Amino acid sequence: MDFQGGRNGAIYFVLLMSLVPNAFAGTAWIDTAVERTFTVEGAFGECMFKPSVSLAEQGLNCTDGWVTLDCAGTLGGSKSGAMLKYNEVVLSRITKNNIWVRVNDAKQINGWCLGDRVQAFPSPDVASDAVEE
Repeated sequence: MDFQGGRNGAIYFVLLMSLVPNAFAGTAWIDTAVERTFTVEGAFGECMFKPSVSLAEQGLNCTDGWVTLDCAGTLGGSKSGAMLKYNEVVLSRITKNNIWVRVNDAKQINGWCLGDRVQAFPSPDVASDAVEE
């Protein structure tokens, strides 16, 4: 076996990487509007939201369409912290402002990626009206 490079080296590298389950897991910050929210007891981490952008187009390896915030604490985070994130998401939905969410595809519930950080910020229309000092 030749591991010195070339075509054979590339083939061995691809085969080796396919054996490592989370070799390509990652996180991505997405700037998104919140299209819908979803709360259900006993499933999907108990609270989710639908971003306006595709997770697959952000390079994430998870089911596209929804992000869980894990209000049940299934993935080891605190329930109260998850509810604070969910409150930010709901507030952004109500006020029609975008949010920044860090989505982690290494942490999933039934294929849905975890949003492990949420930052609310004003829409460009509101921000342009802000008073500067």
